[in-house]
Amino acid sequence: MTLDIKIKNLNVSFLTNEGTVQTVDDISLKLEMGKVLGLIGETGSGKSVLGLSILNLLPSNACVSGEIFYKNINLLSLNKKLIRNFRGKDIAFIPQNPGTALNPIMKVGNQIGEGVKISKEIKESKVLNLLQRFLLSPPGKIKNSYPFELSGGMKQRVLASIGIFNNPNWIIADEPTKGLDAIVRQQVYETLHKITSNTDCGMLLITHDLILSKNLCNTIAVMYASDIIEIGKTSEVLENSKHPYTKGLILSQPHKGLKPMYGFAPSLINPPKGCKFYTRCPNKMDICSLKKPDFYKTKDGSKVRCFLFDKSK
Repeated sequence: MTLDIKIKNLNVSFLTNEGTVQTVDDISLKLEMGKVLGLIGETGSGKSVLGLSILNLLPSNACVSGEIFYKNINLLSLNKKLIRNFRGKDIAFIPQNPGTALNPIMKVGNQIGEGVKISKEIKESKVLNLLQRFLLSPPGKIKNSYPFELSGGMKQRVLASIGIFNNPNWIIADEPTKGLDAIVRQQVYETLHKITSNTDCGMLLITHDLILSKNLCNTIAVMYASDIIEIGKTSEVLENSKHPYTKGLILSQPHKGLKPMYGFAPSLINPPKGCKFYTRCPNKMDICSLKKPDFYKTKDGSKVRCFLFDKSK
C-alpha cells in the first residue's frame, strides 16, 4: 500500500452567474511521501483549489471529476463521513490566514487538541510539547492565550501545531507566508522546516513565495490559468526554468528586479483554445493559438508544456 498521493485527470469548475469557471484543467500529479512539492503561480491560477480538492473541502458549487488516490483509495469517491476519517489524521491542512482560521474566543491550547479523543492529561502534555517544539514559550502561558494576544508568526506556528497534532502522513500548507513581513516569514520557514526535517511526512506547499520554495521544496510544479505548465527539481525550475511563463514569473519577483510580465492572465470562463499563455508569450508560434501543448521532457528531467520543446517539429 503506497502512501503517495496520485492525482489523475483532476478537473474542478465552479458554476457562477457569469458562466462556468474552470479552475483546475485535467491535472495529473504525483505527490511523493516524505518529500515536499511546491505549487507556485500567480493568484487565481488554481493552486489552492487543487489543494482543497484532496480533502474535499471545496464549496457546494464546485463540480469535480477525476481521481485522487491515497492508500489505494480514491478520495473523491468518499462521502462526507468517510473523508473525515482522513482529515487531520492522515492528511492535515494548514490554512493560509491564521487570523480567520483560529477561533478568536477560544484559548489556543484548546484549539490545538480540539476533536482528538485522548485523555485530558495526555492531550495537555502533547499540546505543551508542541508549543515548546515550535519555540512558543513559555508554553503554559501560550496555551492559555487567545489568538489576539499572539503575533502573526506565533499564530501561524499554532496552526502548524494543530496540523501535526495527530502525526499525519501529509500536510497541505496553503500560502503559509502570505501577507507576512520578512521576519515572520523566516519564522514560518523555520516552523515548516522543523516539520519536514523531524518527521517522515510529505508536504504540498502552495505558495507564491519563491524564496520559501527554494529553501524547502524537493520539486516544483508551476501552475498557470488552471494548468500545470512546468514541473521538475527545485533547482532546475527556479534557476534554469524552461517555460516562458516560469521565466517571467521569476523575473517579476522583488529579489529579481520586479520586471513585470506583459499582459494579463486569461479568463477562466472563456480560456484560449490553445496554449493559455499564448497572448503573453514572447516566443509564441502559430501552433500555440490552435492547440494545447502536451508535456515534453527535457534533458534535465523536467517536464514542460510548451511547443518549444517538441522535438518532432
